[in-house]
Parts: sequence; structure tokens; C-alpha cells
Amino acid sequence: MGLSSVMSSPRGVPTVTDAKPVGRLLLVEADAVISAGLCQALGRVGFSVSVVRCLRDARGQLEMSPGYSAVISEYFLPDGTGQELLNERQRYPGMPVPVLLISGNESKPMPSQHGLEFLSKPFTAAQLLDAIHALLQKSPPNSGPAGQQSPVS
Repeated sequence: MGLSSVMSSPRGVPTVTDAKPVGRLLLVEADAVISAGLCQALGRVGFSVSVVRCLRDARGQLEMSPGYSAVISEYFLPDGTGQELLNERQRYPGMPVPVLLISGNESKPMPSQHGLEFLSKPFTAAQLLDAIHALLQKSPPNSGPAGQQSPVS
């Protein structure tokens, strides 16, 4: 696999690119260090990752750039929760895409919904990839970009 690099999209949203992306992910994570590590791990296996830092920016990104294979969101965000984004996902073109909620707060009960996985911090890159692949396997085949099947390896 080629080297991944972090770039900025025209709107200034950091994006990880690789020669042959296996899917587009939207990462909603306020912590720059955590998001950089997640982008690196996901980029190594070929995902293209767009990063936003808050719920408001996630909403804007989903409206302006539909077609994500999945959304990975921290549960607690500066301006709301990842659960709010999950509940609103029917509003956006190209949704519902599956959502992976991540949090360091294990005591927060997570609802059992179709297209939802939960991963407690800290987690390994292998656990993250396993959760994403499980999520993509459960999602409808047309939830990938432009009607493509969501990639699962």
C-alpha cells in the first residue's frame, strides 16, 4: 500500500489520502492528537478520512459532501454529542451511513440501533478496524459513495 498523507480539502478539512481508497470516512473528534492517530491508522489500510472537530462542522460536512462509507464520532463533542448526529442522520443526502461512536466514558449506555457500533477508549488500531469492518458488514450495500458497495476486507 502506498504512503498516506494528511492534506486539506478545499474547505480546509484535513483529509487522509491513499493511492487506492477503500472507503470514505468522516471522523468527528475534537482532540487533534487523537484524530491524527486515528487518521494515520485508517490511512494505512486505505481509507480516505475527512476530519471535523465539532457537531456543527460534521453537519456541514455531511450536507456539502455526501457519500461517506461511515462516520466515526466521539460521543462527547464541544457542542453536543455523537448521539445527536446519529439521530439526525436521516436529514443528510447519502445517509443513513453507519456510525461508530467512540468514548472514554464506558458508563454511558449506548442504544442498540441498526448501523451503530460503540468502541470504548482506549482501543488498538486492530480493534478500531474490526469495529469499522463489522459496521460496514451490517450496513446496507448501497450506503457507500455514489451507490458503490461499502468496502469490507
